Amino acid sequence: MTYKIKDWDKHFENNRTRELKRLLWVPFPNKQDGDGYTELIMQKDGAAYFGSWCAICQVASKCDPRGTLLRDSKKPHDLTSLSRITRIPIKVLRPAIERLLNIGWLESYDNPAGECGIKTAPDCVEGKGREGKGIEGNGRNEKASYGEFKNVKLSTDEYEKLKEIYGDKLQDGIEILDTYLETKGKKYKSHYAVMKKDGWVYERTQENAGNTGSTSKTKPTSSNHKPVTIWELKQRMEAIDELISSLKSVLTSSYAADNKKAHPKEFAKLQELKSQRMDILKQMGECGK
Repeated sequence: MTYKIKDWDKHFENNRTRELKRLLWVPFPNKQDGDGYTELIMQKDGAAYFGSWCAICQVASKCDPRGTLLRDSKKPHDLTSLSRITRIPIKVLRPAIERLLNIGWLESYDNPAGECGIKTAPDCVEGKGREGKGIEGNGRNEKASYGEFKNVKLSTDEYEKLKEIYGDKLQDGIEILDTYLETKGKKYKSHYAVMKKDGWVYERTQENAGNTGSTSKTKPTSSNHKPVTIWELKQRMEAIDELISSLKSVLTSSYAADNKKAHPKEFAKLQELKSQRMDILKQMGECGK
């Protein structure tokens, strides 16, 4: 099943966008008194549904044909891929899409057309413009930002390859690299290469999984697991100490009267970092023997 924006060409294209091969912006209707808008926004989670709608339109503006939710391989986007691209949880997207179908803003169809000439494919006209300058791109090579600090840059292909390696621990690996880049200012030519199997990010992710008792991924055996050096442990310790310091500044600020209630996520993260710090101290002691 494939989804497309109803009347995309009518509502989300103008004389300028029709000349562009690739959109970096979207003309968006600003009518707020129509039946569709009021019916959507008056729902219990209407604001979240409308935010999902805006994100879905942005995704559709980059698809081929424009206005559809098709990937470059002509495989339809699903909840998982939409959630990954938009960063909106599936539990929000699922009911939002149902509502959007009900009010007629989204449509479903079974035979996606990938040829020029259909109404929803104005991007087949290769033109020029300040916003796009006729740039061609297949989307899969464009880098998206990941992690809390948005430092990790991965293409769609790279993300999918790493997903096969890390499984459900990929986000943990991304956060490890993201935090390191943020605290150290380190730059890598390819974040994908750094995160590949047997790299330090992968090993650190497996170590953390082992420390928390996770069984989703098998920890590398001693035969293929490179030993951690004192220098690497010190680097990790410094990164964790910086994060602990920044979190403590938030938790001890004047507006945080009750730390646990005011900042539950930060408090939980602080406890996790302290636990990781203790683990590193133990490893440093073992390395020194």
